[in-house]
Amino acid sequence: MYSFLVTVEFEDVDSYGILHHPKVLYYFERARVHFFLDNGLDLTNLKFGVVLRNVSIQYKTPLLFMDSVTVEIKSK
Repeated sequence: MYSFLVTVEFEDVDSYGILHHPKVLYYFERARVHFFLDNGLDLTNLKFGVVLRNVSIQYKTPLLFMDSVTVEIKSK
């Protein structure tokens, strides 16, 4: 399993300090890119890129401004 730490920044939250839900996908994508880079894949010369097949999100608790969250990636 690959883990990537993300901090909820000011531009990611609404006026209540709660993370905008679509930003979670940005965090996933950032972690996914770093997963490939940290495992030696050169993303600059891929013919078709790296296709994302499926995303599943279950919100358990809101993320707030300056929270740290770990995105975990499991490959099959």
